[in-house]
Parts: sequence; C-alpha cells; structure tokens
Amino acid sequence: MDQLSKITNAKEFVSKILSDKQVFYGFGHKVYKDKDPRAKQLIELCDKVGLKSKYLDLVSEIEKEIEVQKGKKIVLNIDGAILLEMGFSPRHGKAVFVIGRTPGLAAQVVEELENEEPVRRVDEKDIQYHGK
Repeated sequence: MDQLSKITNAKEFVSKILSDKQVFYGFGHKVYKDKDPRAKQLIELCDKVGLKSKYLDLVSEIEKEIEVQKGKKIVLNIDGAILLEMGFSPRHGKAVFVIGRTPGLAAQVVEELENEEPVRRVDEKDIQYHGK
C-alpha cells in the first residue's frame, strides 16, 4: 500500500522497479497465474456500481505494463488498492490483512490443543498437517 500510494506513472514505476531489481508489492500469487478471480469480481462490482478509483485504474495499468516490459504476466493482488481507495493508510494495511488469516490461526490453535502435548520441541520432519 505504501509503494502504491506514491506511484504517479505506471510505465515509469515498472521501468524503475525492473531496472533496480526491486519487488512489485501487491502483484504475484502462488496459485493464480492468469487472473485472481477475487480481483476480477471486485473490479466488476466496482464497474457495476459506477465506482471510479484512481488506485484500481493505476494497478490495472501497472499489471498491463509489467506484462509489456517484463514479458511475463504477474497477477494483481487487489487488497491494497481497495483499502487505499477506502481511505485506509498504508500503516493500517497489515492490521486489515490479518483479519482474513484469523480463522486459520484459530483452527491451528484448536488443533494444537486437541492433538499435541503442551510445551514441546518439534522437529520439522515430524510435523504433519491434520486439517480439513
């Protein structure tokens, strides 16, 4: 969100990031390689209700520009653009992002309490996931 909030020109931004070998924060996903369906739905919803967003427009431009300059598609993670448009500051982004991870963390705690001995050392090779 901090990086995105400072960008004024997509083409120059992508060029600088590539030349400096820096990270494109808010782009790339382990599972979705062509398009993140969640981002697609949010963009479609914004279009449907007539929401114009400088951040959504900017990240869409950046996504296209990355593909042009890098020759490879790196999909957009839309969260930061949406939060900036809603008025959240970059400093508050992580606090919001952790909300979506909370159910998994809670499930891990319950699994540990139900299946493991308290206070123990666990070797990496002995860790098994039993989730559903």
